[in-house]
Amino acid sequence: MKKAAHKVFHHKAGNKSIGKHRNHHRVTCNVCGLENFQVDRYKCLICVNYNVCAQCFEKRLQSEQHSTGHTMVHFKVPDELFGRKIKSKDEITIKTMEHLYGKEQHEDIACDSCIIQSISGLRFKCDTCPNFNLCQMCAIKNTTNEKHKPDHPLILVSHEIIQKLNKKDIELGDPLGQGAFGTVYKAKWSSKTGRREVACKVLHIPAGIDSLKLEKSFLRELSAYAEVDGAYILKLFGYSTFQNENSSTSYYLITEYMTKGSLTNLIYNQQQHERVSLRQKLCIACNIATGMRKIHDHSLIHRDLRPDNILVTDNYLT
Repeated sequence: MKKAAHKVFHHKAGNKSIGKHRNHHRVTCNVCGLENFQVDRYKCLICVNYNVCAQCFEKRLQSEQHSTGHTMVHFKVPDELFGRKIKSKDEITIKTMEHLYGKEQHEDIACDSCIIQSISGLRFKCDTCPNFNLCQMCAIKNTTNEKHKPDHPLILVSHEIIQKLNKKDIELGDPLGQGAFGTVYKAKWSSKTGRREVACKVLHIPAGIDSLKLEKSFLRELSAYAEVDGAYILKLFGYSTFQNENSSTSYYLITEYMTKGSLTNLIYNQQQHERVSLRQKLCIACNIATGMRKIHDHSLIHRDLRPDNILVTDNYLT
């Protein structure tokens, strides 16, 4: 039975002030040549100083130097990985990753190649195959099977794929919208490298008979984010959960802040004053199709695909 993925399309676009430069990865994409890009960054752990922007990564482009099947690290936030500040590009090597994360225990996460039942040390997750994990040894060997091929990207993941954040680091602002299971707010998040504008989905679960149903809904959404992400999937930075004085439970989901809002807003604004070119419309359609394909490839279904749940960046990425 397939899991459900809710509202997973995205917009793309420290110091206690929020500066736009903090959202830029200060590197150059070795595929397209884009400098200081805002979309996610993928750094190869095998090739020296080889970086790929999220859009080129999704195209699975490679070169004589770089194979798409190389082990990589995924930066959602510039200079920050798994809740730890990474000070320089020299720190992003397989040896440094072993030093920082080599003692992690991935309980009940088996290597899908060897006989290890709980991976210890570095763990790599295939970005193409659903729920496919390899230990460091098998990843280095580039182990394959009937489904997992040598050109499938392998992404380093932490034992805590989705980071648990401190509620004190999240400041709620104005509400952006409300759904069946919660309210979304514009918010500010103090990450390891500075304050950032984000969106925060808040779910309050009262103590009572319906609490289990609501909690399961939140956990389903969390598990969907843990399974799939990418250039055309809403970026999740982390979550927080805490008990309230009235015995209710609150859950926070911290995601990208979508500057242009939903596709519904864009359509309405176009009718009023904002002109969207045919090229931009085609790009939006292709982005939606690419995101849906990735969701389906990972045995997930969206269940609520409509303009209200498709989010757009300043650059009309969805």
